[in-house]
Amino acid sequence: MTKASKGKERSASLSQIDKTKTKGKNKKYRNLSDSSESEYEASKANNKCETSLARKSDSRVDVKTNQGKPALQIPVAGLNLVQASRIPPTIDGLPKIKCKAAKAAFSGSILCASLLNVIRVIYVKTGEVKSLINCSAAITSMAFQPSLVYEDDSRYVWTGHVDGSLQVHDMKLGKSIDQRSAYHSSPVNFLILVQNCLCSIDDAGTLNVFQRKGKNYLTFEQKIATANLSTKLKIVKECNGRLVAFNGKVIEFFDPLTQKTLYKINYETWSDATNFNSLMTDICEFPGNREMILTSHNNGVLLVWSLMTLDCVQQINAESYGITCMYCFLDHYLLLGTNNGRILIYEMLSVNECNLVKKWKAHESSVEMLIADRSCVMSPDESIVFSCSGNSTFVAWNALLPNDFTAREMKKIEEDFCSYKPFDVFIGSWNVGAQTPQDLEAYHEGSIFIRKYLNEMDKPDLMVIGFQEVENLDKVQKKMFSNSKNSTDDDQSRLKLWQEFFSKLMKQIKPDVSYSFVGGEQMVGLMLCVFIKDSELHRIKHVNFGKAKTGFKGYYGNKGAIGFRVIIDDASLAFLNAHLAAGHSKTRERNHHANSILKNIEFQSLTDEYHLFTQGGDGSQALDHDHVFFFGDLNYRINLDKRKAEEMISNNLIDDLLKFDQLKTELKENSQFALRIFEEPLITFKPTYKYDIGSDNYDTSDKQRVPAWCDRILFRSKCLSKFYKRYQVQTSDHRPISAGFTIPLKSVDTTKMLKLNQNVISKLKNHQLQTLVKRQLHHLRKCGYLNNQIEDSWNFSFGDFEKVLSLLSKE
Repeated sequence: MTKASKGKERSASLSQIDKTKTKGKNKKYRNLSDSSESEYEASKANNKCETSLARKSDSRVDVKTNQGKPALQIPVAGLNLVQASRIPPTIDGLPKIKCKAAKAAFSGSILCASLLNVIRVIYVKTGEVKSLINCSAAITSMAFQPSLVYEDDSRYVWTGHVDGSLQVHDMKLGKSIDQRSAYHSSPVNFLILVQNCLCSIDDAGTLNVFQRKGKNYLTFEQKIATANLSTKLKIVKECNGRLVAFNGKVIEFFDPLTQKTLYKINYETWSDATNFNSLMTDICEFPGNREMILTSHNNGVLLVWSLMTLDCVQQINAESYGITCMYCFLDHYLLLGTNNGRILIYEMLSVNECNLVKKWKAHESSVEMLIADRSCVMSPDESIVFSCSGNSTFVAWNALLPNDFTAREMKKIEEDFCSYKPFDVFIGSWNVGAQTPQDLEAYHEGSIFIRKYLNEMDKPDLMVIGFQEVENLDKVQKKMFSNSKNSTDDDQSRLKLWQEFFSKLMKQIKPDVSYSFVGGEQMVGLMLCVFIKDSELHRIKHVNFGKAKTGFKGYYGNKGAIGFRVIIDDASLAFLNAHLAAGHSKTRERNHHANSILKNIEFQSLTDEYHLFTQGGDGSQALDHDHVFFFGDLNYRINLDKRKAEEMISNNLIDDLLKFDQLKTELKENSQFALRIFEEPLITFKPTYKYDIGSDNYDTSDKQRVPAWCDRILFRSKCLSKFYKRYQVQTSDHRPISAGFTIPLKSVDTTKMLKLNQNVISKLKNHQLQTLVKRQLHHLRKCGYLNNQIEDSWNFSFGDFEKVLSLLSKE
C-alpha cells in the first residue's frame, strides 16, 4: 500500500472527530452549604446522569453530620469487575530503570528524572543515563515544552526551582540553555502543559503563561500573561484545556488563555455536608466527557464532578486500597496507581458503566507517578506510560493492551478450536453441628440419609463434599485464645474421619463404579473432600488446595473458606466451601467475607499455561478458572418476622418468601457485591435453618431465629444444573443440601488455535491503525487546534501526520 493510499484510509477515519460543540460555560460560584437537600437532589437530576443508588449498607458515605442532620447522599456507580486481566502489559526490550527521583518527565525516547538539583537524562530503550545536567537550585517541577515539530518533541525540558527560578535545558546538547529568576519569588511547584502553552505556578499562587509560537523552542520572551491563583496549591492538572487547581478547600477551574476563573467548587463545604473526609490525591478529566472531572482519594474512591451543576454526581468505589495517581487515556480509559503498588485500568463508558479491564502488581511499594508522553502518537503498536514507585523504579507499560485484545478475540472464537465433553459434578454442603460419622451412624435416619445423599447423582465423574462446623466452634474459640493462633487451624483429624467414612460408604452404595480420593483439607470447622471416578483419573492435573481465613479479622479460620482447584483436559475448575459471618444483621460482614475469600484464597500459579484460565489469570485466584462454584453455610437470612416467614413456609409460598432473602437481594441490588457474578439454581425447597435438633420444628428457643436459606450453592459456569435439593435429617440445626451439574469441559486443538491466532493478529494490526488515528486526533485537540483546522490539514496531507504537524505549525 502506498503512503498516499494509507493517508486516504486515515482521512476516511476523520468521521471520528468529535464535532460536538462545547456547551456554554456555567460561570456561577456554588457553595453547597447554601443549598438545601432538595436543591441538591434537583441539581443532580438536572445533570441528566443516569445514576442508580447502591445499597446504603455497603456503598455510601456515612450519612450523619455534626449538626445531627442527614448528610447529602452520593449516588454510587455500579462496576463490572468480572473481565479484569492480571497479565502486566509489559513492553518487550524495555528495561526497568532504577533511579531515585523527586520529579520526572517523559517524551519520545527520553526520560528525565530529577533529584535535588540534578537531572538525569535517560535513554528509554536501554535505561542508560545519557547525560547529567546540574542546575543552580533544587528542582521542584519539570515538563517537556510543547512542540509541533516532531524532531523536537523530546528535546527541550523546562524546570522550576525552589528559589523561584525557571530553566530551559536542551536534551540533545545535554546542558542548560537559558535561565530566568524574574517570574517567581517562591518555589515553582508546577509546570503544566495546556494546549500550546506552558504554565508555571509557584507556592504563592502566581501563574505565568508562556505560549509557543512557530517552530522554534519556547522561550521566556513568549510569556503572554500573569495571573494569581490560590496559594499553597496541593494539586494542579490540565483537564480539557483548563487548569484545575486544588488548595485543600476549593477546586478552581482556570482558563490560562483568557486568565479567567471559570468555576469554583467549595470542596471543604461539600466534604463537611457529606462526611466524606478522605484525602484527595489527584484530579483528571472524565474520559470522553468534557463536562466532568474525576478526583481520586486515599480510600480507593473516585468522585465524579459535573461542571454543569458544580456538584458531585457519582461515587465510584474503584479500589480497596488508596489511589495515589491517575492518567486518562484516549476517550474511555483511565489508569489508576495505588498505594499497594498496583495499577488498574478502567473502561469508563459512562458514569454508570465502568468496567475494570486490567489490574496488576506493578511495584512492591506505592505507585507515586504515572507519566505519559502527550505527543507519543507515531507508533501504532505501543503507547508508553511509565509508572514510578516509592523506591524509585520506573517501569514502562503499553497502554494499548495488545495482548488483551488478542485474548478477547480468541475467547470469542474459542468454539472454533475447542471440543467439549460433558462432565458430571456432585456438590454437597452441610453444617453438621460438630457431629462425627459415628454420631451420624448412631441415628437410624442419619444412616439412611448419608447413603441417599452420596447416591443422589448417578455415577458422577467428580464428587465435592464440603461440610461446616465439623468441630465444635465454641471449644475451638477457647483454644484460639489460650494457644498459638495456628494451633487449631492445622488440625486435620476430622477430615481423616470423614474421608475414611465416605470412602467406605461409596464402595458399598456404588459397587459397579470405583472412586479415588483426590484430596481434602480441614481448616478448624471447615472440611472439603474430593473424589473422582477412577475412569477419569488420568484426565486431571494441577490439583491444589487453598485457604482463606476471615474469622477475627482474618487471623483465624473459624470462618472463611477452603478452595480446591483442578485442571481436567484443558478446562480449569475451582470449588470454594465457605462459612460466612453469622447473625441476622451481619449482611455487610458476610459481603465483606465473600469478597475477601475471592480475593485472598490462593492456589499455585501456573504462569506458563495462561490458555487454561480466563481474564489473563495464572490460576492463582479463584476467578481465574473457567468454572467456579461457591457454596457452604453462607448465613444469609430472611428479612421478615418469624411468624410471617413460618406462615409463608406452611403455605409453600417459596417464591414469595425468596423476595425477602438477603442473598437474593444483594445479588440483585448491590452493585459492589462480589458474588453478583454468580448464579444459583432454582430454589424449590424450604429454608434449611434453624431447626431444633431432633425435630422438624424451626427454632423454638428464646432467640426465636427466623427460618432462612443459610446453606447455598452458587456457580459461575456455562454448565447445566441438574438438581438442587435439601434433605430431611434431624441431627443438626441445619438441613443438608446438594446440587448436580453437567459441565462442558474443553479440549484445545493446538494446530487450529495457532492458525486462528494468526488471523486475530492481523485483526489486531488493523485495530491498532484505527486507534492510531484516534490518538493522533486526540493529541491535536490537546494542542488546542479546532476541528476544522485539523480536518483541513488532515485532508490536504492525506493523513500523513508529520505533514499535518508541519501545516498546523504555520497557522
